[in-house]
Amino acid sequence: MRIIIVGAGEIGRHFALSLTEKSHDITVIESNDKLAKEIEANDEINTVIAGNGTHPNLLIDQADVSQCDLFFALTSDDNTNLAACRVATEGGAKKTICRVS
Repeated sequence: MRIIIVGAGEIGRHFALSLTEKSHDITVIESNDKLAKEIEANDEINTVIAGNGTHPNLLIDQADVSQCDLFFALTSDDNTNLAACRVATEGGAKKTICRVS
């Protein structure tokens, strides 16, 4: 299964590592460059993209969201998560899950 996760904080990182153990193809998108590099150093995650997970060009061109089976927006910001899920849905993601408080 191809899965994209926006937000590599505690929850996003946990999801990514758990799903990687189950042999899923994981892409993590993180806006904090330092955190993205830390996660990229962990060879368990297939792809790490440093950038804004609400940006249509990033989701469509770099992350190839149209081939995504499952899209998680797991940042700590509700508006970011809602926007990311909307762009992912419009970009062709099969299913989106949004973290809101």
